[in-house]
Amino acid sequence: YWSEMENDSTWGKAHNFGRPVNNATHDASGAFTADNVMYFTRWSDEKRTEQKIYLARMMNGKFFEALKLDTSVNIPGYKSVNPFITLDGTQLYFSSNRPGGKGGMDIWVIDIDENGKSVGKAKNLGDVINTMYDEVTPFYHNVSSTLYFSSNGHPTTGGLDIFKSHYNLDDESFGLPINLGM
Repeated sequence: YWSEMENDSTWGKAHNFGRPVNNATHDASGAFTADNVMYFTRWSDEKRTEQKIYLARMMNGKFFEALKLDTSVNIPGYKSVNPFITLDGTQLYFSSNRPGGKGGMDIWVIDIDENGKSVGKAKNLGDVINTMYDEVTPFYHNVSSTLYFSSNGHPTTGGLDIFKSHYNLDDESFGLPINLGM
């Protein structure tokens, strides 16, 4: 669905994107690029454990058929969810329980080419960000070089708290996550 903010700062009526992007499957966690490409999570009732990341291109307000990203993002038998694409469209952050992680759902990043396709191998964000539990819903704020995410593995007030971690551009590392608190 999409909605527009009205002049009085309230949200207008929600509109369904319609077919072909909406179909009989479940779609969630969408992120858009500046050039109207949407990355989102999709799964079916028959295969609830097979949650994968797709992309769909929009032109003139209409989406084309969604395409599942390749195995550099979606490994068969594992979940890949919660896509977030950086402002410049060159990196895709996502959560996955794929092999090579710390346990549970971890946050990964992969480069994206000018056609929206993944390039190279996905990189686990490592021990500073990921724990043996779940780290999900990544959001990277380019201006402040800060990663926001939810975790139930770092010290929490209960459940999936929101954390932030500053990315040091000089040494290409994330700082210790800070719980945003109550």
